[in-house]
Amino acid sequence: MIHVSAAEAVPLLLRAATLLGKNQEELGDLLRTSKRTVQRWYAGRSTPVVEQLQELARLAHPYDADLAAELAAVCHETLESLGIVAARPAPPAAPEPAPPPRPSPLVVDAVVCAAADAVEATPSSVRGVLLAAFERAALLGLTCEEVATALREATRPVPEPSPDATPPAASTASPSRRSSAASTRS
Repeated sequence: MIHVSAAEAVPLLLRAATLLGKNQEELGDLLRTSKRTVQRWYAGRSTPVVEQLQELARLAHPYDADLAAELAAVCHETLESLGIVAARPAPPAAPEPAPPPRPSPLVVDAVVCAAADAVEATPSSVRGVLLAAFERAALLGLTCEEVATALREATRPVPEPSPDATPPAASTASPSRRSSAASTRS
């Protein structure tokens, strides 16, 4: 339970009563308590409960938002948390990052040279082949990563059969011909 000291509450009570133009009895009526209780608050012998200070913040807000905020703060609240004002909207999301810069001709030449080295050819001899391949990939909506993955899988060596393995028996006749050939022999 939050306890507000008289040293915190009394100056705020006096400012709020003055702002609202209320005497002790009228302030008591607003906060659903007696004039005698308000007199004890002013004398520092007791303090209002948190709910009364929150109500006083609601009443003061239309006339003095700063005082209302101070009243809320002694209750460890904000005007937003008390529902007196709407919560501030979240800041706008950060804008999308700019797309990466287009590759410079030197970077593209590095790709061409890598392809030329892979096939032991000159860059000028593979440039047209690469252009055709990249244009087709773009037309098909493929990313560079998708093409690279597919090419890696296609260039994996096929395991050679072991020398001990015997090839399956080859037959040129279809199963239906074999069965008809067998029936004609009998």
